[in-house]
Formats: sequence, structure tokens, C-alpha cells
Amino acid sequence: MGFANQAVGNNSTAVGFANFAQTDDSSAMGFANQALGARSTAMGFVNQANAANATAVGMQNSANALNATAMGMQNNYDPSTNTYFTPGQRSTAVGFQNQAQGDDSTAMGRSNTAQLRGTAVGFQNQAQGDDSTAVGSANQAQGNDSTAMGRSNTAQLRGTAVGFQNQAQGDDSTAVGSANQAQGNDSTAVGSANQAQGNDSTAMGRSNTAQLRGTAVGFQNQAQGDDSTAVGSNNQAIGARSIAIGRASLANADDSTAIGQNAQVTASNSVAIGAGSVATAPNVVSVGAPGQERKIVNVAPGIIAPTSTDAINGSQLSALINQLFATGICSITGATVTCGNIALGNGATPVGGGAIAIGNNAATNANNAIALGPSSQALHPNSVAIGAGSVTTAPNTVSVGAPGAERRITNVATPILPTDAVNKAYVDGIGAVALGAANAYTDAQINQLRGEAFAGIASAAALLPVVPARSGETTFNIGFGSYGGYSAVGMAMAHQAGPVVIDAGASFSSAGSPLVRLGLGFRF
Repeated sequence: MGFANQAVGNNSTAVGFANFAQTDDSSAMGFANQALGARSTAMGFVNQANAANATAVGMQNSANALNATAMGMQNNYDPSTNTYFTPGQRSTAVGFQNQAQGDDSTAMGRSNTAQLRGTAVGFQNQAQGDDSTAVGSANQAQGNDSTAMGRSNTAQLRGTAVGFQNQAQGDDSTAVGSANQAQGNDSTAVGSANQAQGNDSTAMGRSNTAQLRGTAVGFQNQAQGDDSTAVGSNNQAIGARSIAIGRASLANADDSTAIGQNAQVTASNSVAIGAGSVATAPNVVSVGAPGQERKIVNVAPGIIAPTSTDAINGSQLSALINQLFATGICSITGATVTCGNIALGNGATPVGGGAIAIGNNAATNANNAIALGPSSQALHPNSVAIGAGSVTTAPNTVSVGAPGAERRITNVATPILPTDAVNKAYVDGIGAVALGAANAYTDAQINQLRGEAFAGIASAAALLPVVPARSGETTFNIGFGSYGGYSAVGMAMAHQAGPVVIDAGASFSSAGSPLVRLGLGFRF
């Protein structure tokens, strides 16, 4: 029917203008349609159904593969080259300019592309991987068995990206929400602007980041360490296997845990619990910070045994103290302990007001006396006996031994105050200074005496003997003497008056000490 139509096959139909129904049971209806395959149908404008059981309906559609369906406009067709593509067998392309290229694929909407067993529905979606699904707008399901749904999402092998601009880049990864990146294999990013960068990582909420096997949940948390967890807001779990929960908490070391606002742990295997709590040493649990300490309440009774590591509570400690203080020497009220005399040890006997005896058979016998050590004895007021068998001998003293059993006191610091104890090094130093001063003084005195002696010898040598020649005459002479580096000058005179001789002289040495001589003689 119509004009220039050809219905060649048995039971074939060609209706319209220039349609061609070539094979049995085929139908070509409209304008310039081709139904070349058995039981094929081409209806509309310039459609091609050139394979068995193919259906092309609309305008410029190509269903040129077994059991293929193309409905709409320019499906499996390139208008720029006027080329009809061969779609996949059993494929379906419905809408405008879709390409169902793979077998058993489906492309529906506008400008979608689907590969083997893929499904692309919406606008400009690409189901590139085998068995992949892309639904929405501008999504790319690139990997096999991947799913990208929403707008501008990308999914790799077995990945799932749902929402807006999500990227499921790792194998078996999931990105759901807006602008999330699941980069690691088996990673999950859910919410907004999260990054699950490491394998097996999870980032949920907004602007969270998680590394290898890490978990970051909330707002701007960072699970940077392997196997780390950051939950809340602005928390950082930096160490491996670390945990940071709360707000702005920091777990900076391996196996560390920080729970609470601004809680910080900087040493390995430590825990900080509570707002502002700080743990800076390894293997500790902190519930506060310097100046911000906390009580721990509702603690169950711990096991008290030689090998127990349980914590004990206040009631257990109270019972222990009451047992220790059962003698009435001490009493406890709240956090206050009041004691009179104190005795600890078998046979310890504190006698005297405010006395303390600690050690088996330790004893005191005066007010404010203290005996520390087995069989120690502080027998005088305000005295102290320290060490086994030590005995005091006077009030206001400290004894570290007994007659015949003395002890050294070691590790004594250099004294500062006038009443400080001194050590051997200090005494040796004082002795060395004193000995040096004494030696210097003795040497000076000896040198002085030696000089005076040498000067005296020089002075004596300078006094020459004078003998007058005759009665009534006077003899005068000058002499010089030197000895041991000292020199002297001497003057002497003699006068004879009859039988009487008067002799006088004086000498002066370089030492400055004069030597005087005066004599009287008789001649007969």
C-alpha cells in the first residue's frame, strides 16, 4: 500500500512510501523504512530493522541486531555521518540518540550508552562496564557490575555511586550523597564531600577523611592512622589503631584513645576520657588534666590479690585503713586522716607523744621520737633513729647506726646553708685550702728568718775589729760584708786612753736591720 513500497517476504507488509519488508512476517510502515530480518518491524521515518525479531520505531533508529529494539529518534545512529550502528543482540534503545551497543543492553532517555548487559537510563549516562547501570544525568558506570545513579557520578569495578558528583573509584566501593570519593577498594563514603581514601575505609557525614581501614563519621574528622576511628566533629585519629571521639579531640599515637571535647593523647597505648583530658605518658588512663582533675565514681569492688590488677574503690580502701588503724592510733574522716602515735611492725612500740615506730621491734621512749627499721631505738626527745639496730644517744639528733655498728651516709649533696650536712668531697676541699694556706704561711716565715740570718752574718762580717796603736790615739775603719745574697756596710772605731780601750761599731745590711757593737777594754 502507498508508493514505491516492497513487501517481498511471505506475510510481509509495506505501507507508506519507499518502505521495504524483505523477509517473512516482516513489516515496514511509514517512510523509507527497512525491515530486512525475519519477523522484523520498522515503523516511522527511515528506520532499520535488519535482523530477525528486530523492532525499529520512530525516526532514524537502528535495530540491526537479533531481537534488538530501537524506539524514538536516532537511536544507534550517528547523524553527523548518517551512519546506522549495529547494536547489541537483544538490546533496547528508547528515546533520543541512545546507543545500546552491548548484547542484552538497555539505553533509555537521551544520549545514553550501554555496553554488554548494561543499563543506561536518563541523560548522557554511560553504562560502560559489563552488567553496569547508569541512571540519571551524566553518570558513568565504568567498571563491570558498577552502578552510578543521580547526576555526574562515576563508579568503577563493582562500585556504587549514588547522588551528585560522587566517585566510587575503588573496586567494590560505595559513594552516596554529594561530592564523595570512595577511593580505596571496598571503601564507603556517604554524605557530603567525604573521602574514603584507604582500602576498607569508611567516611560518613560531611568533609571526613579516612585512610586504610579507618572510619570517620560526623563533620571534618580525620582517621589518618591505619585502622583508626574518628567520630564527632573535627577529631583527629592520627596513630595506627587510634580512636578520637567527641569534638576537636586528638589521638596522636598508636593505640591511643581520646574521648571528649579537646581530649588529647600524645603517647602510645594511653586513654584520655572527658573534655580537656590529657594523656602524655604511655600506657596510662587520664580523666583530666593538671588543675582539672576528676573523680572516678561508681567503681565496682576490685579483686585484692597478689596478682590482681583491678582498681579498688573507696569502700575497699576505707575498710583496709580501718583495719590498719583498728588500734585507734589513727582515725579517718572523709579524706582526712588523724593520727597520734604510729606503730607498724611486729612488736613495734611507740612510747611518747607523737612518736613513730616502724619495723619489727622498733621502739621510741620520748616525745616526737621516730624509730625507722627493725630493732631501731629513738630514746630521746625529738630524736630519729634510721636503720636496723640504730640507737640515738642524745636529744635532737639523728642516728644511722650504733656504737660499733656505724654507717656511712652516702649521696650527700654539697652544702648551701650554714646548717647543711657536708660530704667528704667538700671536707677534702676545705682541708686542701687550709693546708695550702698553712704551708704558704710557714714557707713565708722560714724565708723571712733565713733572710734575717743571712743579713746578720753579712752585718757581722762588715764590722772589722779595730785596735788602737798608742795611747791617746783613735782608729776608725769601714768594712763591707756579703752572705747568701745579702750585703752590709760597717763602721768601727777604737780609742785608747791610758790603759782603757773604748771600742764601738755599727753595720747596716740590705735587710734594713742594723747591728751595733760597743766594748770597753783594759790594758795592763
